[in-house]
Amino acid sequence: MLFLAVFFLFVIQIPAYAQESIIIHVPSSEEEQTDTSDSAESCAPSAEEPVIIHVPSSEEEQADSGDSAEPCTLFAQEPVNPNDLTMPCNLTAEELAPVLKGLSDYAEEFLAAEEKYGVNAVFLASLAAFESGWGSHCFRENNLFGWGKKEFRSKEECIDFVARRISEWYLAEEGKYYNGAGLGGVNACYNGSAVWYDCMIGMMRGMSARLRPLGPVEIASL
Repeated sequence: MLFLAVFFLFVIQIPAYAQESIIIHVPSSEEEQTDTSDSAESCAPSAEEPVIIHVPSSEEEQADSGDSAEPCTLFAQEPVNPNDLTMPCNLTAEELAPVLKGLSDYAEEFLAAEEKYGVNAVFLASLAAFESGWGSHCFRENNLFGWGKKEFRSKEECIDFVARRISEWYLAEEGKYYNGAGLGGVNACYNGSAVWYDCMIGMMRGMSARLRPLGPVEIASL
């Protein structure tokens, strides 16, 4: 065994490359910059080159949206704000009418009252729908809102009259029943019931939900 060990020690030599020192070259910062600038596949922009973010103009957005296969509708605000009933709904009669059920023939009147007196049309329509069962019954002749014991010559006249009263008495700061421009402020003297408030919130939310397009989650749940 000793003879074999001495034989392998002298006959089989350790390769020369294993005896040499292994040198690892760490490039300097100047060399790194040189290599980076010379590389044709560099992904990161140079520190001296500004990164430009392009914000498309309205014309470019319209052109891009025309090419899109899946158009997206964005709403800047809900059609009615319970905390400010003076905000306009920004709807057309064609958009409002389909959600008014038995009151659909009066979409233009609700919108005209909003423009004339500054009372949100969706709130007015919700109030009329709640008080008259979507126009199916009136306590007095053409009185969609159950406004006292007053009778009207037409439902159009009723909408105009009640909108003006709500604007002057409940939503104007100098109004005798003013407690703020929100639904809670109107309710303080208009009805005073928490049930009325909750029902009106439900009516307005339901109408708002039917006015906007269904999202993918809602479509999947149908």
